[in-house]
Amino acid sequence: MKKRITINNNLINGPGNISPIPPLPPTSPTFPTQPTQPTPPVPPLEDLLFIGRSGGITVYDVSRRRVITEIENVGTPNDIFINSEMNLLYVTSSLGLSVLNLSDYQLIAQTPVPSGINEIGYNPTNNTVYAGADFRAFGFDPDNNYQLSTTIDVTPSGASSGMFALNPLTNRGYLPIGLADNVYVLDLLTNTWVDTVITSPSASGLVAVNSTTNRIYTSNSSTPSRTILLDIIDGNTNTVTTTIALAEPENLSTGIAIDEINNRIYVSNRNTNNASNVLAYVVDGNTNTLLDTITIDRNVNTSSITVNPSVRRAYISDAGNDIIYVIDTISNTVVEELPFQSFVLAAYTP
Repeated sequence: MKKRITINNNLINGPGNISPIPPLPPTSPTFPTQPTQPTPPVPPLEDLLFIGRSGGITVYDVSRRRVITEIENVGTPNDIFINSEMNLLYVTSSLGLSVLNLSDYQLIAQTPVPSGINEIGYNPTNNTVYAGADFRAFGFDPDNNYQLSTTIDVTPSGASSGMFALNPLTNRGYLPIGLADNVYVLDLLTNTWVDTVITSPSASGLVAVNSTTNRIYTSNSSTPSRTILLDIIDGNTNTVTTTIALAEPENLSTGIAIDEINNRIYVSNRNTNNASNVLAYVVDGNTNTLLDTITIDRNVNTSSITVNPSVRRAYISDAGNDIIYVIDTISNTVVEELPFQSFVLAAYTP
């Protein structure tokens, strides 16, 4: 008997009753790609300039060309010091030491002193604010509402101007004495006078410190037969190691500012007869040589200088013409003139 063999070809060709695959729907039309939006420019760094004027301070944002605020309760400033780490502003004037909050510029404390005070420094090691005065330096205690906490006296000689600078890394303060040709060295941990540095003749009493290199800079005023000299003091030995001739006779150095990042020293200049177009001299702190001279096309009467290394700018006040010159410290040229009365300046980037 024959048997019928059935082959299930589903294993080979698949089931014969599968429905056909329907066609795919038509593809939607492709729309053009939107153009990529340009990346917005990075806003400039804030470049705040504190302009000490008659009766107060104008806070001006140089990069955005606008006045931030006017501070009226500090008197006419002798000096302005920015403590960026503690977000504080210190001001000296006939009212004494004024302390303000940098966030809202509100007055925190104001301490009168028995005599006029001038340049300011802050030493974080003993948390003390110092200010120079005639043949002395005053110390103020932030933990006691900035009350006067110490007085360091030196021997009166020559003519004291109240100029003062300190190095927070070595706990040393420097008090120059005009006409006596010396700079007094102060120990800020013991608050005592510990040494005297003999400087060039007819010192004008200006002083500035580069805490990174531990070099102290002081300059003298010239006479009909003497040029302006910049003395460089080694803070390790308390001796003058280099003297640099800057200006011709009949000129006067009016301020010293230091760019510690690039190790440049800027000395502002004024002619005693108001007959010089030199704004400032630039000294290379690495080689201790005169690097450049910043000039302008008119005679000037400078009174103060400050540097903001973060934006590579220096600012020089011309009190005689109510102008602040903005200096590009890369090219050492004047790039802008601001129409402000100013006696003293300070600048920083928050």
